[in-house]
Amino acid sequence: MDPVPESTLKTRRADSSRIWKTSRPLDAELQSVYNMTIQVTDGTRVATAQVCIRVLDTNDNPPVFSQPAYDLVVSEVAAPGTALLRLRALDADERSRLSFSLQAAVDPASVRLFRVHAATGTLYTAGPLDYETRTQHILTVMVKDQEAPFHRDLARVLVAVEDSNDNAPSFSAASYHGTVVSGSTPAGTAVLQVTAFDPDSGVNGQLTYSIEAGNADGRFAIGNSSGVIYAAGSSDAATAWGSYLLTVRVTDAGEPPLTATASAHIVVMPPDVSTATFAQREYQAEVMENSTVGSLVAVVGATSRTPLVYDLTGGDEEGSFLVNPYSGAVTLRTTLDSEQTASYSLEVRALSAVGQEARTRLLVQVGDVNDNPPVLQGLRYAAAADSPPS
Repeated sequence: MDPVPESTLKTRRADSSRIWKTSRPLDAELQSVYNMTIQVTDGTRVATAQVCIRVLDTNDNPPVFSQPAYDLVVSEVAAPGTALLRLRALDADERSRLSFSLQAAVDPASVRLFRVHAATGTLYTAGPLDYETRTQHILTVMVKDQEAPFHRDLARVLVAVEDSNDNAPSFSAASYHGTVVSGSTPAGTAVLQVTAFDPDSGVNGQLTYSIEAGNADGRFAIGNSSGVIYAAGSSDAATAWGSYLLTVRVTDAGEPPLTATASAHIVVMPPDVSTATFAQREYQAEVMENSTVGSLVAVVGATSRTPLVYDLTGGDEEGSFLVNPYSGAVTLRTTLDSEQTASYSLEVRALSAVGQEARTRLLVQVGDVNDNPPVLQGLRYAAAADSPPS
């Protein structure tokens, strides 16, 4: 039987009965039951009775989180629905029922990426995380009781997102181009630079370059960290010139490592390469309008120390002519009509294997033939003649 502290309950006389009243505030959390023995006497005889007073609990205590702030780390590859942390709170009230909820976040977008179980207080991921988008999320979680008057408490949760190797490196271009002169390029001379980018941080974003293919004779090398392709040696001009198509690979240092490739086209020119030149700055030719398709119009030729390729770059909007890419012979692709177009001014280009080019112009006159019969201007004519004088 719990003793009744003095001055907790007091009595006052009311006729032949006693009224009990509290002398100080009660607290069910400190003591919820009072057992007392009541004695009454008339001076001669004594009577006793047992009195039990139960203090009913009310919602007079707020819930309190076990700590005001929580810090945790989660990988950015954590799947939605991953349990991260169980938040705990205490309420001194006997019949307390607590409910947890995600109240707010510093970045409103973070609210859509997390959720809190209302009954257990467990924090889960609700969407995909991305370290490259946001490295941390600061959340505010609320716990409240379920009886009036309602009470609540707030806690801060700092979620640090850990980077993972979820992004492959990528080159700034699909292909790169460079030119060197054979026989006069010292070893170590930079030819071109390839560049790649990886949005991951730390070791996941550290890149290493290598030449994967196209460099069987070891003519070129690449800086592992810089991506600079440089000449590894010089060769005889008679055999060294030409073009090289290298396959360059970049690899990050993540686990597992991710890679990307690009091509590097390097033209090795012979020394003292002269520009390709045509024999004439302008050529002239005449072709009759009744010439058949495939008829030769003219041959334009250029000279160069490397093979040439010819093409038409202007003046043939109707598509009436064709140039042989290897001989420079210009032929008819369609029939001509001098009544429609009496002349053409064609631009011919010669392109060498090392990128040197020359241009010339071919003036073509279309000769007229008697291919149209005469036609009377009218279907009917009238005339009047005067009579001779008498």
